[in-house]
Amino acid sequence: MPDKGSFLAEEEFAPYLRLVSTTNSSFWDDLNMMRKISLNGLRSNFFSSLKQKFRLNNQQFNSLVGITWKTITNHKKDSQILGLHTERALYLAKVWDTGIDYFNDADLFRKWLARNNPFFDEKPLNLLNTMAGCEIVYKKLQQLAYGISA
Repeated sequence: MPDKGSFLAEEEFAPYLRLVSTTNSSFWDDLNMMRKISLNGLRSNFFSSLKQKFRLNNQQFNSLVGITWKTITNHKKDSQILGLHTERALYLAKVWDTGIDYFNDADLFRKWLARNNPFFDEKPLNLLNTMAGCEIVYKKLQQLAYGISA
């Protein structure tokens, strides 16, 4: 069962979680499931939750998700947002859930994202503007969780 700080705990993922018996990390590794969610889209309130959890300003949000905050707020509350924006949002949610699992504290995880990091030679947050960058941060968090630091 996903913890309360997890995106998987949100109503948005309930239909997908019923299809699989899984842990947070294996759900995020299921590319078929992520593809299904991307094709079906995510509601605009999911993007609001993403912005809030990461504590992003509008410019950071635009950079990471590839859609302006104004566009998101112009959507009706329960309208679906499709396409690349949904996929990018899913990758960010994947990083968030993995970071929360590892750090067990949202503020500590945000601080880790915002500091220059020797693993990346820059701030992990700076990598999150591409899906490949999200995957790099995700894999590093998994390594840290398993005690692998190099």
